[in-house]
Amino acid sequence: MAESKLVNVELSFDRDVLRNQIDIYKRLKRNGYLESAQKELESIEHQLALVQQSYPDQYEELKAELAL
Repeated sequence: MAESKLVNVELSFDRDVLRNQIDIYKRLKRNGYLESAQKELESIEHQLALVQQSYPDQYEELKAELAL
C-alpha cells in the first residue's frame, strides 16, 4: 500500500518584485499592449492567490495597488 506523503511548502515572495510586476502591467495596459497586459495580469492574479493563502494582510494591500 502506497503511503501518501504531504509536503509542507512555505510560500515566500518578494513584495517589491510583485509591485514591479504590477507597475509593468499598468504601463502595458496604459500604452495599449493589451495582450501582454492580460498575460501579466494572469501571472499577478496567480501570485496574489498564493499570497492570500499565506499572507492575508499583505494580500489586501497588493490587491489595492493593482486596482489603482
